[in-house]
Amino acid sequence: SVFPPGPPVGGVIYNRTGMLRGPMATSLLLNCLNLLLITRCIHESLPRERRTTVDWRRANPVGMVRFLLFGGRLYLTAFAFMSFLDTFSLQLVVTVLNSYTIVAYDFTVELFAAAMTVFGVSLIVASVCLMPFCVRRVGELRTVRLGYALSFSGVLAFGLTYYMGDASHPSTHIGRYLFAPVAVLYATGAISGPTKLSIATRC
Repeated sequence: SVFPPGPPVGGVIYNRTGMLRGPMATSLLLNCLNLLLITRCIHESLPRERRTTVDWRRANPVGMVRFLLFGGRLYLTAFAFMSFLDTFSLQLVVTVLNSYTIVAYDFTVELFAAAMTVFGVSLIVASVCLMPFCVRRVGELRTVRLGYALSFSGVLAFGLTYYMGDASHPSTHIGRYLFAPVAVLYATGAISGPTKLSIATRC
């Protein structure tokens, strides 16, 4: 719920300070405040008598891989790999999205912030409203499949809309006007996230 106002606030801070490091410095201060709050104001909820000691000899990533691959749990292995690909592909897109919109469509900071706000709100709506509806109607597995299909369609649409117009005129490129709707399409793929967590808790 905090993601949607983040980009426009960052844009305002950048415009007021005139420095790209303005939003970064603000983020640093907010994270410092968050660290102080979690350190001073939040207390352990698990009673000491119910805690267990950690056996560090068993905390072995190689052992975990062996457990997944050779422990008769190929379903878990495939599930973990698909979840990794889904998250990794999202991170790849988000990492270059700002630079992409500037180069391809001549986006300003304010316009990119507005587009990211639409994207963030769409993520929340997809997770809170659309995902439960889909699970009730078609089940968890089909909801995950639908989410992956929507994510794929969104990334494909990002590429196709770029080639639909004249790349030499980014400010009037049709992709500039289709970017927000495509971002909404891509964001609806988030219905797979909570559904995967629900399935994973029962594996």
